[in-house]
Amino acid sequence: MELTVYAELYSNLQEERYATMRPFGRSLTYSLNHARFREDGYAVWEEEDYCSHPWPRSERLHWMSSLML
Repeated sequence: MELTVYAELYSNLQEERYATMRPFGRSLTYSLNHARFREDGYAVWEEEDYCSHPWPRSERLHWMSSLML
């Protein structure tokens, strides 16, 4: 992945651009700010969200797959 993508993600996290996303932007922002790198180079994070999601499951999966770097 290009370094510019990581730089953009870092910048967006510092500016809390994802924090206002509903319904779980604040949780996502916190989780990504606390991500860590595994030995194989992949970034991993944990996210907790206890609200019921307004999107159908298929739409959530599509949105989550678009976040894959």
